[in-house]
Amino acid sequence: FLDLAARKCSARTEGLETNLTSLAAARNRGFKVHEVSLEAFAERNEAAFDMVCAFQCVEHVADPKSFLTACVRILKPGGKLVLAVPN
Repeated sequence: FLDLAARKCSARTEGLETNLTSLAAARNRGFKVHEVSLEAFAERNEAAFDMVCAFQCVEHVADPKSFLTACVRILKPGGKLVLAVPN
């Protein structure tokens, strides 16, 4: 997804990943990917992004409310939150 996003927009693209294999693969391709929870990332990146995308993630987090709050926290005013869940 980061590859597609980087090609389609001129904005900075970053990712969060907890799977070490996927993290290494993304970094090897030159992407800036953080190994940290979204909540921890939000503490250092408040109102930093125009868009946040979370595809097939929400159903895997222990505290969906905290996750979604962190998503909104890192958005700039007027930013877009794009979510996809399997249901």
